[in-house]
Amino acid sequence: MIWEMAKDKARSPGGGFMFNGSFKGLHWSHLGSALSDWFLWKTGRGLNRDQLAYLRRKITRLVLGGTGGSLKMMVLPSTNSLVPERSRESDPVLRQKHFLKLKLPINGTDFTFWEWVYGILHLIEHHLLGPWEDGRILGFMSKDEADTALEGAAAGTFLVRFSDPTLGAVAVVFVNEILQVTHPKPMTHTSLIASSLATRINNLENAKFLYLSQGCFSHKKDVFWMYEDEGKCPNSWLFLQALVLNAQLLCLRTQRKSRRATQAGFRSQSCGRCWK
Repeated sequence: MIWEMAKDKARSPGGGFMFNGSFKGLHWSHLGSALSDWFLWKTGRGLNRDQLAYLRRKITRLVLGGTGGSLKMMVLPSTNSLVPERSRESDPVLRQKHFLKLKLPINGTDFTFWEWVYGILHLIEHHLLGPWEDGRILGFMSKDEADTALEGAAAGTFLVRFSDPTLGAVAVVFVNEILQVTHPKPMTHTSLIASSLATRINNLENAKFLYLSQGCFSHKKDVFWMYEDEGKCPNSWLFLQALVLNAQLLCLRTQRKSRRATQAGFRSQSCGRCWK
C-alpha cells in the first residue's frame, strides 16, 4: 500500500519524473512522502526532515548492497523543467525490492526495511501514541547520532530512539554519572505491555532531562507523567498483543518466502520445457 501511495505521488503533476511503460523505480522523495503521510494517518504525527533523512540513508545502504561506497544509479528523467535536477545521493531511485524484499545490512538481523518500519509503527500505535504525537520521541536516529546528540550533555540527560537491530523496539539512551552515553537494552511490545515507557522513564534514576533538540531540554516529570498508563493492559492480556503482532510479522515473511519459492518453481518448469 505504501509503495502504491508513492507511485500515485509520482504520477501527480510536478511528480518529477516520467511514469510510463518503462517505469523502473521511485525516487526516495515520493516514498518518503508516502511514509510520512502513512505515519500521520496512523499515529497523528508525520515524519520531519531529520527522520526522513535517516530513513533515506538506511534504505540507500540496500541500494549500495550494504557498502559505504558512492551511490551510482539511474536518476529518472524529469517531466517538469521547473523541477531542479535531483542529487543521486539525496534523492536516489529505489526499486520495490529495496523496500519490501532485501534484508537490512545489519549484523544479526533477518528483516526488511518495511518489516522494520512496520514493527515501529505498531509499537507506536499500541504503546507510544501520546509521547510520539507530542514530539517527545526523536525515534529515527542511529546509535552514533544519539551519541553525538548527547555528547557534552549533563549527567541524567536522555533521549528516546528506535532500535536498529531489534524489530519493534524503543530504547532510552542516557548520560550516566561519569558522563558516558549509555545504551540500555531496548524495550519491545512484551515489556511495554507490562509497564509503559513513561513509567519506566519515571522510575529510571539515570534519566532526568529529556533531550528534544540542540539546546532544548525538559525535565521528565514535566513531560512523561501524563503517559504512564498508555499501552498498559490487564495481566491476562500480557502476551496476547505481542503474540498477534509477531504473527503478523511472521505472515509477512512467510508470504515473501512463498512468492520466492513459486517464482523459483516457475523458472525451473520453464527451463525443463525448453530442454524438452
